[in-house]
Amino acid sequence: MTRSFPLALSVLFAASVVLAADPTPEEVYKKIADAWSAAKTIHIEGVKTSITEPSGLNPVIETSMWIEEGNHINVVSKKTFGTGTRQMIVERRRICDGTTVVTLDGGKEAGRNQASKDLGSDFRSAVLAGGVMVAGTMFEKDEVFKFLGTSDFKPLAEAKVNDHAATVLQYTYKCQVGSDAVALSVKLYVDKATLQVLKREASDPTQGKSLTEEYPLIETGAKVPADTFKLPAPPSGGNK
Repeated sequence: MTRSFPLALSVLFAASVVLAADPTPEEVYKKIADAWSAAKTIHIEGVKTSITEPSGLNPVIETSMWIEEGNHINVVSKKTFGTGTRQMIVERRRICDGTTVVTLDGGKEAGRNQASKDLGSDFRSAVLAGGVMVAGTMFEKDEVFKFLGTSDFKPLAEAKVNDHAATVLQYTYKCQVGSDAVALSVKLYVDKATLQVLKREASDPTQGKSLTEEYPLIETGAKVPADTFKLPAPPSGGNK
């Protein structure tokens, strides 16, 4: 009797160590989501999104962004289609100063709209859950964008991403943009030591589309450069 009690404690202790060393996919995701939600600023630099689609255009998008509490967002993207003489490049910037979102295409204003009160928090959630390219769709019809959450988490085998040992999470991301329902199967590669997001693979089986995103730099709490969220003056002749 006196020996079995310490043995039971040792078994319980060993089990708790295993649980602490091997958090569930939901626990890993929640830790990242909580950190992003609490951060005053989020800086994401040099994201490369490679898209495969039935049309064969297979665009590549390079994106960088700053997010600051209080609905402040600055997203810059360069989208490249095709190659050689048939190559087309579209550059786009979206800036939100807290109340107004301005879209610039090729440096020219293409839209000026009121921001929804939850744009900042919704955008953070969408970037983590679906990626920078998918989250960008909320600006197309942000008044009817609805993030429906993540579900069906599963652990996958660990992997290496640029010499980083990565925990791999698989889950389903759902949102609604206008009348369109979006459901993506996502694999998220997370640095096992730092919980930094390293890579994402996502697919939409219903449309035959897939994408891969790589994240060279994600930092929280960094100082935002001056005028990052300053809106340009409206074009002469009034708003578009």
